[in-house]
Amino acid sequence: MAYDINALKTLDQCRIVMARAKYADPDLYNRAFDRACDLEKEKHADPLVREFFSSLIASEQVRTEKNGRTTKSMRVRQKLKRLGGGIEAITQMLDEWALNPAVRDGFDNLVEAGKPEYMAEYIVAYRFPDRFSDKAVSSAKAKLDKHGIAPPG
Repeated sequence: MAYDINALKTLDQCRIVMARAKYADPDLYNRAFDRACDLEKEKHADPLVREFFSSLIASEQVRTEKNGRTTKSMRVRQKLKRLGGGIEAITQMLDEWALNPAVRDGFDNLVEAGKPEYMAEYIVAYRFPDRFSDKAVSSAKAKLDKHGIAPPG
């Protein structure tokens, strides 16, 4: 019998399933990981905002697993708050990350975890290229290409 992943209603419930399934059932782990990110999406109306927060949850989850303790992306959250927390702030942050030639810890962590679809550059390059400058999109694609991350499909 397949596990009903949609029965998970909180991030904590998803984390419990992920912890139990990490090595025993990688497919269940991946579905619970995606569900955790989807739960965050449900809180927001704008699709770009939804993807941003889904990405943030994914990055925090990967860092939590790597560190063995709950790890929040405090600098990201503080910057978002300092910039006003709205769509303009999120767009600005994604744009800056896409244009920066250096990779952040979150980028490396998501690559290592096999979760590139949650990276900020992926969001800019492949999910919402129409909401960013051509320069930001090409920079994000170049960074993804350099790390062997192919476009979707």
